[in-house]
Amino acid sequence: SGDTVTVAASAPVTITVKDESQTVISGARVGVYTNDASRTEIINSNTNVSGVASGSWTGSTPQSVEVRARYSPSGSTRYLPFSQIATISGSGLSLDVTLREDPNA
Repeated sequence: SGDTVTVAASAPVTITVKDESQTVISGARVGVYTNDASRTEIINSNTNVSGVASGSWTGSTPQSVEVRARYSPSGSTRYLPFSQIATISGSGLSLDVTLREDPNA
């Protein structure tokens, strides 16, 4: 088939969450799950003060994943939920996520 599967010792997964003005969002909830029947959790945490949530993947690569992010604190600016399919390669995954303000909040 020509597909190459590489088993990585550990591939870093880093998600950075920002708003539309490119300001980092601290405390956004980030989830990264394998995009298959197992839905293996890779990240399920809040972003740090730098807007970053990180983890690592120790399975084979390339691995398709779903990246989710949300931030909707009460009494503050609320944002629309984000979801995107991405791929962890042998060198990992680094993805910048932009959350858009919820116009109905």
